[in-house]
Amino acid sequence: MDGAEFALAGHRLEIPHSPGYPLFMMILRVGSMVLGPLYGHLRLITCLLAGACFPAAFLALSSLGVSRPGAFAGAAALLLLPPVISHLNVLEVHG
Repeated sequence: MDGAEFALAGHRLEIPHSPGYPLFMMILRVGSMVLGPLYGHLRLITCLLAGACFPAAFLALSSLGVSRPGAFAGAAALLLLPPVISHLNVLEVHG
């Protein structure tokens, strides 16, 4: 499916993947050398990366002046939304 995406993006002069795609591929490559190239192992890496989203969301809300309990609740509410959580545990790049 990426071939068609790259062809269409080249025709329209668009970016075919999110800017984090090369970094994501490098993390998966290093992870596959350490854990093995099994799909489940690579999904474990994406789940760990998704876990890093909570502190980032917490710090982002805290920097906006939200109280600590409010920032904690806001970060949890954001990451537990069904569309967000469904995209955090798949082996795909989502900007």
